[in-house]
Amino acid sequence: MNKPTHTPKPWIRDGYNIRQPGGRQIAYVGPHHTLAEDYPLSCMREDERNGDLIAAAPNLLAALEKAEIGLMNCNPNQFYDMDTLPAVRAAIAKAKGESK
Repeated sequence: MNKPTHTPKPWIRDGYNIRQPGGRQIAYVGPHHTLAEDYPLSCMREDERNGDLIAAAPNLLAALEKAEIGLMNCNPNQFYDMDTLPAVRAAIAKAKGESK
């Protein structure tokens, strides 16, 4: 059985919703048990930033996968410290649900 993958990009933030353009909802970040008019502005701004981050997730994963290939092909002492490649690999694994 093939391991499921994430919903293909692009993901966009549309208010409190993260969705594919014109389609499937990916996530919702916003007031859950509060009327929108009673929701503090500071929480709205935080939710907007969380939404931006979630919407960027597929692009971030793709960039990390490219960085991993680039890091494996360069002199490790020339461009990055020895923790960089493991950190990139850990982030990729987490994004793919391969680690906790």
